[in-house]
Amino acid sequence: MKKIYFLFVMTLVALAANAQDYEFGWGYLYDGPTKAGDNAIAIEKAADGNIFEVISWGSTEADGQNLYINSVAATDGQNNTIEGYAYNSGNSYTANTYIAKLNPETGVAIWNVYTIQGYMDNSGFNIAATKDGGAVIAMKIRQSQGADATLAEFVSATGVHTTIAHDNSEQWCYRTIVMKLTSAGEISWYRVIRQDDTFDGNNSSDSHYTYTLALDEDENIYIGGNYRNNLYFPKADGSEYSITAHNNSGWTGDSQKVIGDLYIVKLNSNGYFEKVLTSPETVDATFIDRIIADGNTFYAVGRAADATSDSFTVGGKTVNTTSLQGMFVLSFDTDLNVNYASTIEATGASDSKHTTQIKNLQLVNGSLYISGGVKGGFKQNETTFISTSSTMIEGFSLKVSVDNGTVEKGYIKGYGITSIFGVNEINDDKLLTIGYYMSGSKGALGCVADIYAADGTLESNKQLVSFGTVATMACPLFDGDDIYIQNRGGSNAAPSFYDCADTYQAGTKWGVALSKYTLSYAYRIKDDDHIAYTNSADDDSQQAIKYVRTFNNTEWQALYIPFSVSYDEWSDDFEVTKINNVLMYDTNSDGEVDETALEIIKVKSGSLIANHPYLIKAKTTGKKSIIATGATLVAAENNSIDCSSTEFKFTVTGTYDGVSGEDMYTNGYYALSAGSLYAPTSSENALYPYRWYLSVESRGSQVISITNGIKIRVYGEDDATDINGVLINSTSSEAIYSVDGRVVSKDGNASNLRSGLYIKGGKKFLVK
Repeated sequence: MKKIYFLFVMTLVALAANAQDYEFGWGYLYDGPTKAGDNAIAIEKAADGNIFEVISWGSTEADGQNLYINSVAATDGQNNTIEGYAYNSGNSYTANTYIAKLNPETGVAIWNVYTIQGYMDNSGFNIAATKDGGAVIAMKIRQSQGADATLAEFVSATGVHTTIAHDNSEQWCYRTIVMKLTSAGEISWYRVIRQDDTFDGNNSSDSHYTYTLALDEDENIYIGGNYRNNLYFPKADGSEYSITAHNNSGWTGDSQKVIGDLYIVKLNSNGYFEKVLTSPETVDATFIDRIIADGNTFYAVGRAADATSDSFTVGGKTVNTTSLQGMFVLSFDTDLNVNYASTIEATGASDSKHTTQIKNLQLVNGSLYISGGVKGGFKQNETTFISTSSTMIEGFSLKVSVDNGTVEKGYIKGYGITSIFGVNEINDDKLLTIGYYMSGSKGALGCVADIYAADGTLESNKQLVSFGTVATMACPLFDGDDIYIQNRGGSNAAPSFYDCADTYQAGTKWGVALSKYTLSYAYRIKDDDHIAYTNSADDDSQQAIKYVRTFNNTEWQALYIPFSVSYDEWSDDFEVTKINNVLMYDTNSDGEVDETALEIIKVKSGSLIANHPYLIKAKTTGKKSIIATGATLVAAENNSIDCSSTEFKFTVTGTYDGVSGEDMYTNGYYALSAGSLYAPTSSENALYPYRWYLSVESRGSQVISITNGIKIRVYGEDDATDINGVLINSTSSEAIYSVDGRVVSKDGNASNLRSGLYIKGGKKFLVK
């Protein structure tokens, strides 16, 4: 028995007209009972549609070893309570690592991996998703106990312990661990990047930074950062490749000093050294802060400053420098060949000083966006894009061309202390930014979403997360209209979330709040409920209406919406067709109907009409949306299309109420499933709102069952339905029918008919 599934569900949510808003999805507080140590690290989308999150949590005595989520002790895949490494009097705290794959709809962990030994450097953790649903991480970690021979110990999702030995347990020092996690949370392999732990005979506990990580299409690994001492990368033959810094004049081993060389290293998909890119010139300081991949093309942003030299080169391309810490943008390929280098010059604040903090580099709708915080400003080719007079750091974002690194537009908060950690373009001409407000004229607002108009002016702001003093975040994840936010907060505060009535218990000092929001439109149709659309009158105001639907396949689906939308607003992601007719086929010329098909015609211009049945097909699977920027909602009507023949009544009816499984089964209604129309075989299969169904009756009002279903045929694409033989139009006045309504001749030619009574043009005639 063939079981039919009608999977898609819809909801219409009515919000304030002509205004952007944010719908709360879920929120969690991660808390290690500690005076320090809890920190927001990273959020990344997995290839399987789930979400990776990374936090650190600290311990300051035994009671700080456990991790709590919404005040409940966190457990691993074996239901063991998660305990990090114990506090040590030689540390202010121990920063343990928690990596989880989350269900994006609930925020609940599918699996987690964590450390029970090892001290994470919060600024040195990076994660990139792999095609198999797993991830590669690059994690800078400190030897956790002075004379301990173990650098780190991980517990996988299935409880397997992986211990990484320390190569120099006699002193404190840092290493970078590069590790592959499978889609199930197992550790496939790990590699260790070493550094020299002394400099000019002195201890040098921290001499390199791993700021960023990206993968190419073959999942080769690209890591960028800064180094001021010898750095060693593992090779497949067991040896190491070393690079030696030369931008370290006067360095004493102080990790806080701004000095050193930039590097971009390429490792293969197993974590072994392939090649490295550095600068040959000696300048005060150069850094690579972020790398992102667009297929096999890479973009990077970094910082550079030099008090005496006016330039240096990277891959043969020149970057200009001043004594202030400016930025530069690189484009390079998988062989580390640099396509271009573009300088973004720093300008001083009112005290003539400048600070650059780079938090994120994104590729959004074909443009690069650099975000962070700045004291002072930025200019390029004598055009100033950012300018602050305040001596506090203010959040900024620069829109940059991917073609040549030219700055196109600048956005600035206008007050501090603030920072921007990520952006997304909305409504074609506006910019949404996510960041924190730590202090300033607007006070300590916590985590805030701002919307900037096309001219760069601040249009609106909304405090999404209030959590004591919010002074840092992870870069937010934008997935369509869904926004995943991870921010640190504290001072024994409890987080509160916009649009959420729930009360959260306060954590112990610092904690990490993780939340999901959805950017809303005046009206939004989404696929998470089964609520009917019941508007009884037209809304004559123009709205920003968004229709969101998850497409699990690229077959034809039913579409019935209460607003009109133009071709340009959906054609990039979808094909849409209008219903033309119902067709019947005699494929073997035996006078019997062997196949029935619904003929559809592609819509290639104009608009889709409200309250009218259509078929829609996504060009790729996943969550898709249609935005009607100036649409009008119409009153709900269940309209029909008549495709009847002389013998049968084929009626296509749209519904905003949905149809129960019992009614679908009892009435023999047909609905789309797997690209064809079928009547349900049981009462389990309901049809949800914003769909249409097909009823088939004889002229005697008897329900007719077409046992092999009704195919879909796109006009002009005869091979689309795997139907061979003669096509017969059921409504043609020239066609010849048998007395029971079957089409036996498309063109009215009776010469090949067997003897019997037939109908043509509504009149009976006899063939002898």
